[in-house]
Amino acid sequence: MRKRIAAILTAVAAVAGLSLAATPAQAADRYGIEIDNPDGYCLDVPNSNFTPGTPLQAWTCNHTDAQKWNLVHVGSHYIKIQSTAHPDLCLNNQYGRDHTGDRILIYYCSNSDSFFNTVGVDWNGYWEFQPSASSVNCLNYAGGSHQGAWLIQYPCEPRATNSLFDLWNVVTSE
Repeated sequence: MRKRIAAILTAVAAVAGLSLAATPAQAADRYGIEIDNPDGYCLDVPNSNFTPGTPLQAWTCNHTDAQKWNLVHVGSHYIKIQSTAHPDLCLNNQYGRDHTGDRILIYYCSNSDSFFNTVGVDWNGYWEFQPSASSVNCLNYAGGSHQGAWLIQYPCEPRATNSLFDLWNVVTSE
């Protein structure tokens, strides 16, 4: 019965031009995912060095703990991108400001510098992430998408492969 009601509501919404898909702010938390880009590089903690303050990089996807993340909603429209292996560590805006070129580090999740906004889902289901302190900068691989490129803040550029991210192996909470 519930499936029939859901199907009817979905059909009515489609006819009315509405979407029942959850926006990132309404979506469930996601656990144990890999975050990669269109060029196939994953968000990576270099050498699995989880020392707070370590800059993050693009690296060939290898399915290690250095590339496993949780997306945890923290109210309003913000998320934390948290290490699965070390849940007390998150992506963190290096200086807590909106400054092009500032690196994104692995650091303690305890402050708002670890809050990120999603700037919509792009043309192929890719996401852009923006530090909460930023108004024009998003996460981006410095110098383009390549092995070892540092994760930095750079002006948001829709469809730039080094600023788009995909979520793989998604497990959601209820």
